[in-house]
Amino acid sequence: MNGEELRERIHREFPDGIYLDWACTSGIKPPGCAEAVYRALCGTTSNINRGAYSKENQAGMNIFLLREQLRLFFDAPEDAVPVFTANVTQALDAAIRGSVGPEDHVIISGLEHHAVTRTLTEIGADYSVIPARQDGSADPEAFEALVRPETKAVVLNHASNISGTVNPVSGIFEKAGRHGLLRILDTAQSAGSLPVSMTKLNTDILCFTGHKGLLGPQGTGGMILTQETADRLKPFLTGGTGSESAVYTMPEFLPDKFEAGTLNLPGLAGLKASLDWIGGQDLRKIHEREMDIAQKFASAAEALPGLSIAGGTDYSGERCPVVSVIFDEAAGDPSDAAARLDEDYGIMTRSGLHCAPLAHKTLGSWPRGTVRFSFGPFTTPEEGRAATEALAQIVNRT
Repeated sequence: MNGEELRERIHREFPDGIYLDWACTSGIKPPGCAEAVYRALCGTTSNINRGAYSKENQAGMNIFLLREQLRLFFDAPEDAVPVFTANVTQALDAAIRGSVGPEDHVIISGLEHHAVTRTLTEIGADYSVIPARQDGSADPEAFEALVRPETKAVVLNHASNISGTVNPVSGIFEKAGRHGLLRILDTAQSAGSLPVSMTKLNTDILCFTGHKGLLGPQGTGGMILTQETADRLKPFLTGGTGSESAVYTMPEFLPDKFEAGTLNLPGLAGLKASLDWIGGQDLRKIHEREMDIAQKFASAAEALPGLSIAGGTDYSGERCPVVSVIFDEAAGDPSDAAARLDEDYGIMTRSGLHCAPLAHKTLGSWPRGTVRFSFGPFTTPEEGRAATEALAQIVNRT
């Protein structure tokens, strides 16, 4: 089949296009999500923690139930409390800025996002990168040598947004705990795709976003921590909470200490509906199907001339369904390839450095970046095969 015939076939079979940018945001929301947002905006749209009327009380109860739903979803300790932010970036900022100063030292992995590296740079804190293993994940055996007297925290990306590679979080955090270091986990890419247990991963602060694997609306996210951990942090954002209004300092108790201002209540209503849907699914089977699509796509892509896969093509173990394709000079420019995928075939991907230059350096795809194909719960095997065929046509320049 020549290029023109393939383009016509793909457009005929997928008239709405093929969305393969799930690592950026969930392109399709589950049933109930949009309806929940709509209901939250209909009638009386009350705030929480401010009034003393029944609708306000009901809104507050809905948020209370969502907190408990998230605590259970992430297997957090019984005394842990989810604190809501606009996204995982804001949660990581709150955790890092609340605990780290310019005189401190932090240990991170080589897979970190700008949400971590830019924040540490802005603070002026020194940081060390744990040496990577062959797949890009942090080497637990190299951790101890990086600890200094001034080391304050360890920040780890659970799964890379470039390659889906999973860091050995539990072992590294266990070592960090022996030194009394604050352990901060970024679950932006893993939450909703892999089982994430705050308890088993030895985590002090778990940061999450609502719009990726949790399938909720943009503008939702947060961090989960205990009061004991919260006592080690200063507030990142200050303002009204509806509590202790007679004093000019933030309340010390959770979640109020970190929730100044009005929350995105319609977005959180959508997030709760998405979590309700997730709770009725067999996530293990969904993940297996996603990984099967990713594995087949990665293997086919690597067989094309001039292409390789960031982090390797072994998707059989613990990994997220993200495939970043590295183009050598002869194969062309990644950004051009992504543009052709969209313009000619209606296939939506993301090219470039994905806000994570450190990860690209670790994975060998710096400075050109990659074309990232990421798969979600509603991706079909047929879409994966179509993407494989289109990529082959582009590389072969047909």
